Amino acid sequence: MFSRCDSGIDLLTQNIGLLYRRGIYVFSGEEGTGKTTFLLRFLLKGLQEGETCLLVTSTDAKDVVINAASIGVDIASYVVEMRLIIYAFDGSAVFSAEHFFEEIAGVIEQNKVTRFALDPFISANIDKDEIQSFAASLPGLLKNIEKLDVVSFIAMGLPLSQELFTVKKRLEDTALGVFFLKNTSPQKTLVVKKLLGQPAFINREILFTMQKMEGIKEIKKEVRVNYPKHGLGNPTAEPYKYTPAPVPQADAPEAPAKQAGRVSFIDMGKPRKPLNDFSDDPRQGVSADGKVTFAGMEGKPKQTEKKPEKKPAQAQVPPAPEVLKPSFNVSFIGAEEAKSIGKNASPKTEGGKKEGKNTGGSVSFMGFEEKLREDKLDDK
Repeated sequence: MFSRCDSGIDLLTQNIGLLYRRGIYVFSGEEGTGKTTFLLRFLLKGLQEGETCLLVTSTDAKDVVINAASIGVDIASYVVEMRLIIYAFDGSAVFSAEHFFEEIAGVIEQNKVTRFALDPFISANIDKDEIQSFAASLPGLLKNIEKLDVVSFIAMGLPLSQELFTVKKRLEDTALGVFFLKNTSPQKTLVVKKLLGQPAFINREILFTMQKMEGIKEIKKEVRVNYPKHGLGNPTAEPYKYTPAPVPQADAPEAPAKQAGRVSFIDMGKPRKPLNDFSDDPRQGVSADGKVTFAGMEGKPKQTEKKPEKKPAQAQVPPAPEVLKPSFNVSFIGAEEAKSIGKNASPKTEGGKKEGKNTGGSVSFMGFEEKLREDKLDDK
């Protein structure tokens, strides 16, 4: 009941997948956009798989075969074998739509048709007075055909009146898929207008061309990416080349001595020891002055000499002025000594003053207090 089939059109299969049987798919668009080609490719796929197909068209069977051959679809042998039934109606005749669909349903059931194509839709053959009633009964007529376990392709031109637009709208509402074809020179475009159960495909545009030998061929859109001039993601940039570090060999020459002043550190994988413990390091040695040196050092590390500390500058005191000394020594005698000298000497009084005894050019004076006392006595 819900089986699926291949449309025979790679353009559709690659983009929307397989089609559902008992489903109606509508292709609309201007004349020359490829609607008939899609229908013929659809019928040809069924004929190749052994199915019986029905084509209802306004063109004679002979013209259908010739037009199909011009686009690379050979259906002549299938027409002769009666596996492809071509039901032609007068495109200029006016007839009852309900009677038309009842007759089509009888042909499908009698010949066990599994694929049905209608090109073009009969909207132009319906009496204007019956268009409204036909639009109302169209969904029921199509459902009767679906019950016969067929998949249907219907081609329809652009509506030329509001009444025909209503018929087209009712037809699209009943269909499982609706596709719009348009000319976009030099290629053509298929626009997905409706696809039941697959909303992600709505309004998707697919470019294609129609060629005689290759049929309908999709044109892949070129995706342009502004890659950076250099760096990750740029296909024109030179790929990064990884160069592994060279692995030292067993017979490799000994590495040159390290520069002066550089120390080879102890392997950190060993248990930690005090920083000043170099007892188990084969590279270490002891110099004459007891300092530890390591292999790879040229001599002892340069020791920095301690500079003497600078003492703060002290303020310089200017030298005292030189005092001229007299040619003779003058000594002053205290009061007590003056008393003893006064008793033993006979001082001379000169101008009311007492002087001591001059000995060797040295003059001795009495104490100042004694002198004042004597001056007071003289005043009395």
